[in-house]
Amino acid sequence: MNFIEPLRVYVPNAEGRKHLGYLSAGSAIVSTGQPISSDTILCHYEGNVYGAENLSAFGDRACNAAGRLLENYPTIAKGAMNPSWLSEVGEVDYREEPLPPGYEHYPKHLIQRFQRGPRLTFIASGKNRADLAAWLDGGE
Repeated sequence: MNFIEPLRVYVPNAEGRKHLGYLSAGSAIVSTGQPISSDTILCHYEGNVYGAENLSAFGDRACNAAGRLLENYPTIAKGAMNPSWLSEVGEVDYREEPLPPGYEHYPKHLIQRFQRGPRLTFIASGKNRADLAAWLDGGE
């Protein structure tokens, strides 16, 4: 996991909602923003279609999608999207959790048991609030 780019969080804008009807309203869309073709970027998304309690907040859905992106986790919740259909509403900050002092003396196989994945935090940018509100209010 050697990402340098920020993980941007998006929602569909008015034009995007016409093209991205397969997304559940309120889905968080995450991408590095790196183009995969002349007019698309690869995005991972999370809509909590099964009603998981730990994904009820938009920021939690963004962190879940970001985790799958970071780990290249197999999922159908990803796709190519035109960036002109998206409004950026924040980013996901990710940092590796450091091991407590003293662990460097243990064998590597034991250290791996105690290592955690990255700590993911959604940071709202305050930009595109109208698009975010419309998307969280049912996608209309």
